[in-house]
Amino acid sequence: MHEATSNIYHMINLLADMPGFDSFVKERDITKHTSDFIDAFLAWRSEHLMTNKNDETTIRIIQEKIQAYKHENNKVSPLSGFYKQYKVHDCLVSDFDEDVLKCRIGKVYFTNADVQHYKTIKEKIANIAVDISPIYDKYKNSNNPYINAQLAEILNRGKQYNIGLLHLYQALIYALSYPNPYWDTPIAVYGCMRALWELQYLLGKKGLTDLTTNTNRFCGKILEMLYLLLSRSIHIEENSLLSAICLSLRADLMYDYNIEYMYIFNTYVGLGVNIEIQYMADKAFSHEIAASLGLASVFEQQFKDSLKMYQHGNLVPYNSIGIRDVEDETMGQLNSKAWKRSIILDTNLYGQYQKGEYFFDKSQITEIISYLHNKYITSK
Repeated sequence: MHEATSNIYHMINLLADMPGFDSFVKERDITKHTSDFIDAFLAWRSEHLMTNKNDETTIRIIQEKIQAYKHENNKVSPLSGFYKQYKVHDCLVSDFDEDVLKCRIGKVYFTNADVQHYKTIKEKIANIAVDISPIYDKYKNSNNPYINAQLAEILNRGKQYNIGLLHLYQALIYALSYPNPYWDTPIAVYGCMRALWELQYLLGKKGLTDLTTNTNRFCGKILEMLYLLLSRSIHIEENSLLSAICLSLRADLMYDYNIEYMYIFNTYVGLGVNIEIQYMADKAFSHEIAASLGLASVFEQQFKDSLKMYQHGNLVPYNSIGIRDVEDETMGQLNSKAWKRSIILDTNLYGQYQKGEYFFDKSQITEIISYLHNKYITSK
């Protein structure tokens, strides 16, 4: 975790010791986030406690310190960390992964990847067959986006789209909501990301285009929100295995939608951003985090792909011009600058999110699911 992030959490711990904080957290509706919960805490104190100027001054100092730490270094994402007080505890989640593992039936089947990264290798996605019928009743009514996203993926891969799309709908309600009551719950944020990942996978580029009009900016909103949720999952618990996984996924997403993300970076960061460098950096940092966790060999491919992009400009080494051939800086320097650009994009996308730009109501989500229903069920 970056030093400034650690300092922020030190300040938050000091705030948690202030009189009235526990009662404020218990009474506050977690679905009604404000831009700064410290202002909300001060307002709550003015209504419920006797005025204490010393306490109020201390709280304001803490508030100023937090803002100073956030702005002192642009390597700190506004998506870093989470408030444990707002974490939604769901006892079913702790059982879910273990129960799903027990439901694996040993078969592996393969589907072709939508985007092929290599010319000499036919990429396929390995799917492990799962029979969730023994546990389905236990989880079918869960509201947790992680559980619903996982159920959707399992059922859709098994071509049980009638049920799978229902669970995708339930997960998307939170993934495309604002405010999101699960924003400070790491596994649920990851679930929201998986729901949007599944959505873009099922839609494909054609579906994203079909649902886009001149006014709704559907494709752009989905890809921006998916990037934001990936970044949230990267930063919510920094230097974790989840962070390493999501960095690699974010790189893959930019590679698959290179033109779309070039436009997004040009809009929110500045002109001339090379998506290949952003890809290279995310893959490199993914491997770096994994190595710090003793998982370097597991994430070896991430390192190789990052190096290929630097040396050859793509994942197919074939007498091509690499990033190193057109840039004067070292790989490390380029990665550092790419990281700063990703923070800028995080900041601007988060600002759009706070304005409700990525909110989809239930009727809009129903329209999306209807499109998928027609694609995978009606037209078959």
